[in-house]
Amino acid sequence: MGVDRIERAEVIVCSPGRNFVTLKITTSDGIVGWGDATLNGRELAVAAYLTEHVVPAIIGRSVRPPRARQAGPAHAGGGAGEGLIAPSR
Repeated sequence: MGVDRIERAEVIVCSPGRNFVTLKITTSDGIVGWGDATLNGRELAVAAYLTEHVVPAIIGRSVRPPRARQAGPAHAGGGAGEGLIAPSR
């Protein structure tokens, strides 16, 4: 059994009166995560940044935080501030 990886990431822009930006991430096991990326007045710039820079950078990455990968399988969770995706150092 391998570590789940990010398989798909979709940027969704909808407009019920104004633009809302949502990022939908799907893992190789089919788990779905949602995130709000709305920035008032700059929604389309945020959507472009996510589409052009963030999505290509996260596809194929492990869903485990970097410290959990270093500690091995015994370390199941992350610390405060660690989410599904944590930046590499």
